[in-house]
Amino acid sequence: MSLLVNEKELLRFCKTVVPELKKDEVLIAMIVARKKYGEISRSEEILDKTILKESKPEYIIRKLRKLGYVEECYIDFNTGQTIPSKCIAMYIDLSPKSTIRAFNLFNKEINEWAYQAITSDKFDIKTFRKIDTKLFSALARSTSRQPYFIIDIDNKDKKTLNNTIELLKEHIVWISETRGGYHIITRKNNESGYIIHNNLNNKENIEIFSKQGQTPVPGSLQGGFLVRGIRR
Repeated sequence: MSLLVNEKELLRFCKTVVPELKKDEVLIAMIVARKKYGEISRSEEILDKTILKESKPEYIIRKLRKLGYVEECYIDFNTGQTIPSKCIAMYIDLSPKSTIRAFNLFNKEINEWAYQAITSDKFDIKTFRKIDTKLFSALARSTSRQPYFIIDIDNKDKKTLNNTIELLKEHIVWISETRGGYHIITRKNNESGYIIHNNLNNKENIEIFSKQGQTPVPGSLQGGFLVRGIRR
């Protein structure tokens, strides 16, 4: 089974929201498991991930189609049981990453591993098997720009949603209905930042992501719920 069940919705999202990559930039996407979605012993931060080297919608759809096949692919290491697809969600980070910056981080950290491997008998050489995880971590920490605020409304209260929409109006690029609420993707500029800072910070059930750009992929299943864009 694939988490990606509505490619037309993803295509609309890509054309509307996904930023065009510049110079050395890439995007990243990942699948995660959440204990709150179903019968697993613990939440896994990341089950799998992919690097998106282009921002063309057709390319992204192909990559996420592949990433989304999760049936009987991942194991709950505490129980040895397969993680059900209903416990898994797919995310894309809308903040482009600098590969040059990531390489500098990656190179520094791998050199540290190499130094420990040479100088310490206690260093587990098998650590190097996680080299792909270290590279992805370096990319995740190497944001080159942040084109959006993401406003996470953590419930399905339409009044909260409508009040937030009214506040931000023309700054809003996209609204997703998620499993637990809504993600409002808003252009990041001085005006939208002023509105958010003065009206939405510290509001109950609202979280502002200004430095992170992760959002559930529209057209995919998030804990069994189809993430979809809301047309205003």
